[in-house]
Amino acid sequence: MEKQFIMLQQELLQYYGFLDCHLQRQETLEGVEKLGIYFVPTGPVAEDQLHVHLQSHLAEVDMDGVLIPLPYLPRNEAGEVDEQALTLIFLEDEAFEQNWEAILPPEEEDQDVAVLNKNRRVQRLQCLEQVTNVIPQLEEEALSRRFVGTWEIDRFECRHMDGTVTYPMGKDLVGLLVYTPEGMVSSQVMQQHRPNFKNPNYSLATSQEMCSACQSYVAYYGTYDVNARSGQVTHYIDGSLFPNWIGTELILSFEFSENLLILQSSQLEFAKNVVTAKLIWRRC
Repeated sequence: MEKQFIMLQQELLQYYGFLDCHLQRQETLEGVEKLGIYFVPTGPVAEDQLHVHLQSHLAEVDMDGVLIPLPYLPRNEAGEVDEQALTLIFLEDEAFEQNWEAILPPEEEDQDVAVLNKNRRVQRLQCLEQVTNVIPQLEEEALSRRFVGTWEIDRFECRHMDGTVTYPMGKDLVGLLVYTPEGMVSSQVMQQHRPNFKNPNYSLATSQEMCSACQSYVAYYGTYDVNARSGQVTHYIDGSLFPNWIGTELILSFEFSENLLILQSSQLEFAKNVVTAKLIWRRC
């Protein structure tokens, strides 16, 4: 990468707080070379202000820059930015797909040049078709990445059919929810200050002690899948403290709010009642 691009890339990462950024020369449909500025924002971007800042730097290389926000930068097996994949996402001319016939080369154009330009247009249309399929996949993968990590329970409430709200584990509770990049999930929630068994030998606990311990603890693990269109994450339960959950699917609607993950399940049987359960998790 050229020195000026490296300096600009570092500046964008440092001063604008982008999660990731990559600069790459790209030829537009009209054959004009521009600079594709692919970036992963952390929040809203003041594009007008950013454009002014960029142009002052790009004047040195005599090239216009095009801002292209992405959920994440595609990378190859070596961990390097996949520049070939980025060329498929370079949609500088938003009206191209609708107006491509209007920019066909004139008939009197040199035949070889006309054939070359036609091939380039066909290739671009094919790229547009690929992007139509690729971008939703990128968005879904990016959304799945937001789940990855460790979350601490903030609140667990159940809303009953009559509108009343209860807190099965009380308001003073602890718990962790873990999503791994490999697609595994583990969830544990318990009441605070659970009483110890009288006998330190677990196998000698009374039926009452075992019952109380199980009712004050929820735990399971398995795999998960995120559906961006439906706004739901499905937990496929492989193991659970409550054996009836093993082999079942727990479908939860989700919402991200700053550093919070809000999961909600409707029509869940809990303590002999049908409730809507809401769990609010805070990223650790």
